[in-house]
Amino acid sequence: MRYYFIFSFLFLFLQGQAQFFQPPYRFSAFYQNEFNPEFIHQHNIKQVKITYSSKADNERIKESPKQELTYFDKNGFPERKISINANDSVETFYYYTANHISILREFNSGGINTFYFSYDSAANLTKIVQCKEENAADTKHFFRLKKQEVLWLESYTYEQISPKQIRKKISNDVGAVYKESFLYLNEKGKTLEENERFVVTGVSQNLLYSYSEEGTVKSIDFVTDVVGKLEENFTFTYDSKGNRASETFFRNREQRWQKTYFYDAKQQFPEAIILKYPNQSTFYLQTFKVEFY
Repeated sequence: MRYYFIFSFLFLFLQGQAQFFQPPYRFSAFYQNEFNPEFIHQHNIKQVKITYSSKADNERIKESPKQELTYFDKNGFPERKISINANDSVETFYYYTANHISILREFNSGGINTFYFSYDSAANLTKIVQCKEENAADTKHFFRLKKQEVLWLESYTYEQISPKQIRKKISNDVGAVYKESFLYLNEKGKTLEENERFVVTGVSQNLLYSYSEEGTVKSIDFVTDVVGKLEENFTFTYDSKGNRASETFFRNREQRWQKTYFYDAKQQFPEAIILKYPNQSTFYLQTFKVEFY
């Protein structure tokens, strides 16, 4: 599983009416909840089920064993997610303090993988601890900690250099700063640029964001020199209701894939996402089923 890092005051929120999908997050986001809690809460959504399939030319749709079921609490936040694959399944439980995730615990065939999150008084993320754990209880729905092994730890400090510039220092498990990040914001508090630099090697990673007049993200550009020069670009389009209509990914200016989003007749709830790759006739389909309280 791929993980990222986030601190809460730099979430990108859509202006105006809430939409089903969260706006695209920064490269350094740790926990990425793709569903907008405001929208989930507003519409009393209890569960979202995603099924996967594919369709090649002149062939029937081929169903995949992969499925994802996400259950939400009454505040619109995920409280449980089941990811089913051909050879394994992962069940994740989410716990919150003041609407900020405090524990993320995953159960799979390899054991129990848990992340703990700490925050300062301004709700900025200050520490993440990853642990391998054992459950003393006879069910995963009631957790009693039997054994805990710390696998990884990071801590974060912040400095407000100016109203539009923030400096973030990232320290490892022995307290040594190994990476710094500078963020530049626009007048509305949205991230315009994010520059990361690894202290020892000097490797840098930079991101640029552009927005529409409505405040939605139009593109995200990523550049790094860790493997020579790598450029990646995400572009987004939206329908008349502000829903995400498409997402296209480029690497070194070559298109790698495109997602197209489909909604119900009221342009409110998602029905499907189609993923296509250039020079491939097969397309891949995610189908959504929404249940309510």
